[in-house]
Amino acid sequence: MNDQNVFYSTDEFPQAILASWAPILENRANCPRSARIIAHHRPESPPTIIQNDCPRWARIRTHVESIRLDAAWAAAAGAEFSEAEQIELMRERFQWPPADDGDDDDYSRKSPDDLVANLVEKALARHGQHVGKIHAAWSRAIGLSSRRLSRRTRYAPDDRLLKSIVVSTVDDRMQFDEFLAEAKRRYGLIIGDAEGSSLLDAKLVDQEELSENRDNLETRLVGLGLVRRLSDSCSFVENPFAFKGNVAC
Repeated sequence: MNDQNVFYSTDEFPQAILASWAPILENRANCPRSARIIAHHRPESPPTIIQNDCPRWARIRTHVESIRLDAAWAAAAGAEFSEAEQIELMRERFQWPPADDGDDDDYSRKSPDDLVANLVEKALARHGQHVGKIHAAWSRAIGLSSRRLSRRTRYAPDDRLLKSIVVSTVDDRMQFDEFLAEAKRRYGLIIGDAEGSSLLDAKLVDQEELSENRDNLETRLVGLGLVRRLSDSCSFVENPFAFKGNVAC
């Protein structure tokens, strides 16, 4: 069964991060080569983990480079030994570069600006090897993402996660539209165009994609025996461990 475009998550796509995509798309230098945002992904393709991680890489760069905006940095630039004072400011804030030459690189002949750029590279590389892997690893572990039919990790919830959401959200039975609203309220999941109205207003996603998203989720839940369609406009989500009675629109 087609599992593409099932839902977007506002936990993973908070408004602040979504808003930050615009400058990143305009200046892709903010993202390392391995984490470039695809400005216009194909409509049939769900968002990828890389798209979601890219703003984090940009924030790491911004945090390191923000030292240049400090008043102390500007004051040090006018001092007699300006480079030495600026390097000392970097050591106070970042505990880098090492004062004892414990690193393999030779920083003694580099300017403060070169050192800032060097630290950005090191911070991004380390992030990708450590904390940067958490999002992708945990999302795969809970069934939120997959690399099936794709070279990249993408958001494609598996059957077990969908069943878990239904069982934890629906006590007995619930109209499908009510279920979508409750899933957004509880878990921040944006599935259809009604739940994603703020994203539509901000032109961050197409209404057609969200509408198709809603239909795809309903179809999958029908296939899992979790949705009962009574008419073209009336569907109920049922908790298989609790529902005992009959339903009517």
